[in-house]
Amino acid sequence: MTDKSVPKIAVRLMAIALIQTFVLSWMVWDRAILLREGREVRLAVVPVDPRDLLRGDYVILSFNISRIDTLQIDVDRRFSRGNPIYVGLAKSENGQWDVISATHQRPQVNSDIVFIKGKVTSVSKSQNASQLLTIKYGMEKYFIPEGDGPRLEKLRSEKILSIVAAISDSGEAGIKALLVRGEPVYEETIF
Repeated sequence: MTDKSVPKIAVRLMAIALIQTFVLSWMVWDRAILLREGREVRLAVVPVDPRDLLRGDYVILSFNISRIDTLQIDVDRRFSRGNPIYVGLAKSENGQWDVISATHQRPQVNSDIVFIKGKVTSVSKSQNASQLLTIKYGMEKYFIPEGDGPRLEKLRSEKILSIVAAISDSGEAGIKALLVRGEPVYEETIF
């Protein structure tokens, strides 16, 4: 090894470290912008098989918008497993947001309707020839303090758990707060 090769290695290592720092900083910044500027919607958490509730220090969540019967909403055409989906949500009288439409392409932003982006994970047929869609939105896991799982499992089973999600104009979503009877019990910090 010559004296000239040492500086080249050092420069390469510094470049790699800078790239990694930039990527990690961008991920944190992107999440902070979503939580700060995304439109807030409140979604009901629906029961999930309790055997799948805890995996480490997070809970598995399913939402009232995770299973959709296409006969009940406006749909642009049929969906297949793996399709991206944009689900239109409208605020109901009880403060929750409900599904009103589903499309394959990102629609224009509307002041009364919020579109959340997801991925169709399964499609089945109902008795009336409509499609039953199961959708993942990328916010089905919520990290919690160690040991809080049993308490959240009980609250989830009582159907008093909901979330506040922040949704960007592009449809990306993140959990801003976990609510029990409408009151925040866990809140995400921006930084």
